[in-house]
Amino acid sequence: MKHKRVIIWGYKLDTGHTHSYIHYGYYIGAKALGLDVFWLDHRDNFDPSLFHDALVITEHYAPLRVSPGMPLSKTSTYFIHYLGNRKDNMENPDGASLYRDRVGRFLDFRYNGYGWQDKNYDYKIDKDKAIKISEGSRFEKGTDGYDLFYSIFATDILPHQINLDDANNKKERRSFFAGTIREDNQYLFPPFLKALQENNIQFIHNCPWKNPLSPDVIRKEIVSSLLTADLRGEVWQKGGYVPCRIFKNISYGALGVSNSLAVQEMFGDDIAYHSDPYQMVYEGMKKINDIKRIQKAMMYVKENHTFMNRVQDMINVSDNYV
Repeated sequence: MKHKRVIIWGYKLDTGHTHSYIHYGYYIGAKALGLDVFWLDHRDNFDPSLFHDALVITEHYAPLRVSPGMPLSKTSTYFIHYLGNRKDNMENPDGASLYRDRVGRFLDFRYNGYGWQDKNYDYKIDKDKAIKISEGSRFEKGTDGYDLFYSIFATDILPHQINLDDANNKKERRSFFAGTIREDNQYLFPPFLKALQENNIQFIHNCPWKNPLSPDVIRKEIVSSLLTADLRGEVWQKGGYVPCRIFKNISYGALGVSNSLAVQEMFGDDIAYHSDPYQMVYEGMKKINDIKRIQKAMMYVKENHTFMNRVQDMINVSDNYV
């Protein structure tokens, strides 16, 4: 790595913010790679020179609102997730202005997939322009003073922790879901719950905003569940988003179960997929004991979708794609 250290800014686990799980992933991934890594926010006492010659990872709203005071250095590279490109967004009309001419280099860290459209973004990914870096990431040369890094998240355990024998763990007839249920996905749950009830499977929901659990606790709950699923609403579906939850579930030893076509395109028949959440449960029940299929998906995640992979992608782009 050309830079001396990795710095992750904001959203520590004690903040209760869901993005804290992502930053936790980058932290353990960088540590596992043997890098000099720091996870800081506005509450820490540190020498600002620490940000010189560093690879910095953050999410746009962390330094903007949640943890102000992140040092900017003209000798460092900043990966800014969710920077935004919509000039008509009154909340964030030009996120790049916070970094342009103030840092050595910065990249807009966007969702990889088909594209994205929401209050902050409006883009489609041209795969003729966006160079494939890995199974999870792409790079595109920018035209507005910064480059584009398209990527997805990953499982929150490391390759050596993904044990194929976990696919054989004893399961209880329940379905644990640690995630947000809100306007954009709540319509998916009634048919999902109906199918679970028909199969005598108890649904257990933990809201990370109200009761944030540690990654280890979530893993134990997933490992002991008969069927765990990831449900994606329209925005996520249209964007071709492959969520970290599916990587986590699979890496822990669970069958991947999803209503997302993008997930099905990535894993093929090694997961249970149906666009209808009700039918999705029944597809899952057909494959729930197919250990070889589950293990094949686990191996794919182990090799391609841990946070070691994601940190390596950023180092590769920082060092070699200028």
